[in-house]
Amino acid sequence: MPASKELADILSKLDAVKYKEIIERAANNGYHDHKFMKIPEHPEYAETICPKRQLVNDLYKFPELAHIRQQVINGDFDDPADAEDEKEMMGWLMEGKQDKKNN
Repeated sequence: MPASKELADILSKLDAVKYKEIIERAANNGYHDHKFMKIPEHPEYAETICPKRQLVNDLYKFPELAHIRQQVINGDFDDPADAEDEKEMMGWLMEGKQDKKNN
């Protein structure tokens, strides 16, 4: 299963100029399920609520990419969590567990 960075390669092969903004954002982890909000060079990426929804919206601008948009919807470009992402998710789970204990 390709991840969002691989999407940049796919789109570059199709038309690197036409899809430049999507390619740049994908290459910079701007659509990464775990990293999109942690890119200092692009704080605007963190303004989205859900990176894959943002990607689908960005792809809507190009009807010829409907097949790729559908792949995104199907989860084909979901990003795997690395060790840092897993540690962060465990922290969220532990916070939730603590909140339940305190209520």
